[in-house]
Amino acid sequence: MKVVVRLRWLAVPLIACCISSCSGGGDSPPSPTPTPLLQFPETVVAPVTVTGASTSLSTTGGVITIRLLDISPTVLNVTKVVPIADPHLRATYIGFSDCTSICVGAAPWNADTSTKVAHSVTGTVPFTLPVTDSRGQTRGPLLQLIFRLEAPSVSDARTLQQRCLRITAVRFTLSDGTVVTLGPPGGSFIGGMALSPPPAGYHDCK
Repeated sequence: MKVVVRLRWLAVPLIACCISSCSGGGDSPPSPTPTPLLQFPETVVAPVTVTGASTSLSTTGGVITIRLLDISPTVLNVTKVVPIADPHLRATYIGFSDCTSICVGAAPWNADTSTKVAHSVTGTVPFTLPVTDSRGQTRGPLLQLIFRLEAPSVSDARTLQQRCLRITAVRFTLSDGTVVTLGPPGGSFIGGMALSPPPAGYHDCK
């Protein structure tokens, strides 16, 4: 389901997460690590669509959530989450939610979303993932990772007018020091942000 986003900047306490968990600009797309440890169960997360993107805007974007599964034989502890994004997309890991009170999903970034995120976030890092077995049964609450997506500069907004901006992978550090770069199980992106309605020649998320 597409979500139409009309931008406006709202302050939210993301500074601590952003210092270690932001991506975009000059990062090179990593090679996802084949792993028996972690998995994104959805083939792809539909991109948030934004309207009225203008080169005069300083920021535009929304929020998406991505489910993460522990498919290893043991409980895993995650100590760091770093989204890897296309140049011109700032992706910030906000935190995780067990959806016990509310699930944010994909949404415009506005006052209502900011409040829902504040009530939805269970924590940031570290966090423990319950094991999901080969039958798809999870021994605990399913965790959703929440990411804020922005095109924060005039140059970024101009690029968004030409093509979709994507999260291509997420890098996880585990408590034992293992680093896993996890890409989507299918396709070339995990989530992203696109312009709606798309102008002629627009490059959608692929």
